[in-house]
Order: sequence, then structure tokens, then C-alpha cells
Amino acid sequence: MSYNLYHCCVVPECKNTSIKTPGKLWIKVPTNLSMRNTWLKLARRDPKALSIKTKLYFCEDHFYLENDMENYTQYKIMGSVKRIRMKPNCIPSRFDCQVDRKRKFTPNKSRNAFIKWQRMSTIKESEEIMRNEEKHVKSLPSCIQDFLLLQNKCDKAVQVVPAQEHKSI
Repeated sequence: MSYNLYHCCVVPECKNTSIKTPGKLWIKVPTNLSMRNTWLKLARRDPKALSIKTKLYFCEDHFYLENDMENYTQYKIMGSVKRIRMKPNCIPSRFDCQVDRKRKFTPNKSRNAFIKWQRMSTIKESEEIMRNEEKHVKSLPSCIQDFLLLQNKCDKAVQVVPAQEHKSI
């Protein structure tokens, strides 16, 4: 997509420009004053510091294009569109470029305990199923019992993958 104008994302700490990232879509900030102010406040920009006449742009990284763009299907099929049409009242919602907005995850220790519990419950569940099947098989004639027990032992397995610990060098 070629542009006659240089575009720079208005979101602070976002490094995208039409030169550095030429393949990105650029969404113009609405001219409607209340929507414009909403967009700029979400981006942590002071709406009063920017002129109403200034054309400002957000890069595609700050939107969920599949949900926010009206002609997204056409864009995906054709590879480009003449004009990007955003859905009414859509607002930018992704600001991963701003360090203090990144999601903070819990430490791995608590997650490891959950993963271990999950594995143990899967093993217990599998063992319970095997015991129930063995009880059911014992009520059948002995020739069928031998066949089914042999088949079950050959067909079923439980796989447990130990967690890998990463050590820094």
C-alpha cells in the first residue's frame, strides 16, 4: 500500500511510522470532538494540546481489526481497500507498546502447582475409568474377559510430560 503522506502513530511510545512499517494500516482519528477526545485520552494524549484541525492517526496495532473494521473481510480477501471503514463507536483498545499497560502475569511457581494438580487429576481420572471397565468386564464370560482386558492394556496409555526448568547460563 503506498501513501502520499507520512503517517506516525499518535500513541506515545508506539514506534510505528509509515516508513518503518509500510505494511501497516493507518486509522484516522475521528473528527467528531467527543470521539476524538475519547481516542486521545485512551492513548494518554492531552486532547487540548492538539489542534482539532490536525490529522492524527493510530496504527492498526491498537485495534482488533476483525471486530473493529467494517470492511475487514474485503481487506483480507482483496489485500487492500480504498478506504478503511471503522465500525461506529469503535475505540482503540490495545496499547501493548506502553510498558506500564502490559499485563502482568503471576509467577511461574503458582502456575506450576496448578499444572501438577491438573496432571494428577487426569491420571486419577484415567485410573478410575480403567477400574470401572475392569469391573464391567468381570461380569462377562471368561473368553470375552481375556480378549477385552488384553485389548484395553494394548490400546490405553497415560502420558505425563515433566515440566522443564529453564536455567540461565
